[in-house]
Amino acid sequence: MKRTLTIMAALLVGLTLLAQPRGGELTPDILKALGLESERVLVESPHVWTLTGGYVVYSSRPYASDIYGYQSTTPLFIALKDDVIVAIVAADNKETPHIFSRALPLLDLWKGHTVKKGIKFTPDAVSGATMSSRALINTVHATLQGVREGKKQERRQQREARPDARSGATGR
Repeated sequence: MKRTLTIMAALLVGLTLLAQPRGGELTPDILKALGLESERVLVESPHVWTLTGGYVVYSSRPYASDIYGYQSTTPLFIALKDDVIVAIVAADNKETPHIFSRALPLLDLWKGHTVKKGIKFTPDAVSGATMSSRALINTVHATLQGVREGKKQERRQQREARPDARSGATGR
């Protein structure tokens, strides 16, 4: 009987963990936290969502999965419009809530920065939440760097796909 209860408890815990969002899904709650609840998703690809109104939302998952705070990774969603940071919100994580919440105001400091300036911007860590602060700062930097590199690669591919006018090709 005791063994059966232990197995049932383990299954319940496992199912509960599987049912929890992993921080990589753009939910209505995340859109609301970003201030974009009135926007619709137009294009969805892994970890990137293009919305109405010219907004693009990036998940930090592919860029910062190796950056840890005190207890876990600190996944984020970063909303951009015209290469300018509109909002950043934290996704579900396993950091200690009352300590992690002290570091969250750091995320507002990036609002209005371009991606390029956001990569260079480094606010001071919050005393009493130093590890969480550093994780948030590093996650923002890694994500913005990944976004920037992705855009550079996209532009490079577009240039390579166009005929080069300098090669002397006249189209005849």
